[in-house]
Amino acid sequence: MKLTLQDAIDRGLKANLGLLVRGSDSSAARADRLRTLSALLPNVSAAFTETETQINLAVYGFHFAGVPSIVGPFSYTDVRAFANAPVFDWTAFKNLKASAENARAAQLSVDDGRDLVVESVASGYVTILADAGRIDVTRIQIATAEALLEGARDRHQAGVSPAIDELRATVELKTQQQRMLILQNQLAKDKLTLARAIGLPSGQDFEAADQAPYRPIENLSVENLLSKAYEARADYRSGEAQVHSAEIARQAANAQRYPTGNVSANYGDIGPTLANSHGTFSVVGTVSVNIFDGGRIRSDQSSVDVEIERRRKELADLHGKIDFDVRSALL
Repeated sequence: MKLTLQDAIDRGLKANLGLLVRGSDSSAARADRLRTLSALLPNVSAAFTETETQINLAVYGFHFAGVPSIVGPFSYTDVRAFANAPVFDWTAFKNLKASAENARAAQLSVDDGRDLVVESVASGYVTILADAGRIDVTRIQIATAEALLEGARDRHQAGVSPAIDELRATVELKTQQQRMLILQNQLAKDKLTLARAIGLPSGQDFEAADQAPYRPIENLSVENLLSKAYEARADYRSGEAQVHSAEIARQAANAQRYPTGNVSANYGDIGPTLANSHGTFSVVGTVSVNIFDGGRIRSDQSSVDVEIERRRKELADLHGKIDFDVRSALL
């Protein structure tokens, strides 16, 4: 089959396991953000209750002359809607922002995975083109060595050159033929590597349909390239998002000391039957303040501080790695 570079990249993006795993991680991060968002949204539910009961008043200490201690059985029906809404919860709000940064970091990680797949597939494809170029050069060298051997043999038979010249030409021809065999084997191995990377069926042979035209690269200054790398590389932007997420999580841990406000309400009809019922409702506002937590908030803060420090060190290490990658590629 004829395989273009674009076809190889498309196949690699579909078949690469690491990219598929990163996509799953991104989906999990988005689900976690939705779960965190739900803590800031109202919850509404409804219930239908049918109750049949009988009460023993003596259990509660009630004894009235002429009043039986057993009341009932009696029944009632209750149809009711319930709503619960947070009014102020700074911790939940900060957790939402942190989870949004985590989701962005996960998506950037997917983009970085795509970049790595494209780089790997393109490198493998160009390696095959280079192998084919070396084989073409060696084929020409073999033809040249065969011509030189013929000339040396003719001169030796004519008695104008010693036999050592013919032997030397024979050794050169055999050397080039051996080199051709090595290059052909290397091409076959590189094809197997690329086929595995892009998910081709085992044993499927292919030929590179594209060639690599020469094109000079402009503006190869270190400062310009480093600036572009820090702005464009998804892995670095993902690291920055992770640091920002950890810093927001620290603010969320601090916000646990702030008061929280919540409103809950219900409305429904209650009565012996639905036809003989009356509407009732209840609205409750609650303000909660954390007075003593046994050190839980402090431990949460310490845990987040460790995470911030780890993320910052990872970002600094990646910063140095990008600098190394750019300078090495430029050399």
